[in-house]
Amino acid sequence: MERYQQLCSALAEVRGEYQRYRLEAYEVAGQFLAGMREFLGAPDGTVNLFAKFGSFAGRKVDGPASALHLADDAYWRFGIAIDVCEEQTQLAYHTVGFDVRLKKIEGQFVVGIDEGPDQPLTIGDTQAMLRIFQQMFEFLKGRYLSSFSEFLAGNANRRFGF
Repeated sequence: MERYQQLCSALAEVRGEYQRYRLEAYEVAGQFLAGMREFLGAPDGTVNLFAKFGSFAGRKVDGPASALHLADDAYWRFGIAIDVCEEQTQLAYHTVGFDVRLKKIEGQFVVGIDEGPDQPLTIGDTQAMLRIFQQMFEFLKGRYLSSFSEFLAGNANRRFGF
């Protein structure tokens, strides 16, 4: 094989690796979103992906292809938005966003939420996802439950309903 053909073959091989990585990341992000919706028992349309970068930055999007962005640190970056309301028949009163990072390290994905540590996340590992969802739920619930006392203590960022 000519050297040029070897270069062409090497290019095709590495492009294929990147494409497989992208599709795997889309699959994991889709499973993550669906799992979070199911974990919360949330109505349709209240748990969404949102884009952190690119032309859709800051917007809720329909699928992983629009939400995920491969950053310079080789982590896929995207967000999970949860619309919270007092009653299910009302429009959302508060939208909470979690920053999510996703990366494949030594053949296994890891996920990190906001500034938290990376946690292993094997595709199809329901227990690992449930632990992460529980942490996210407890964090958010704790923020709501402590917001009034923290507001009274002088933290104006915790104000709801005024």
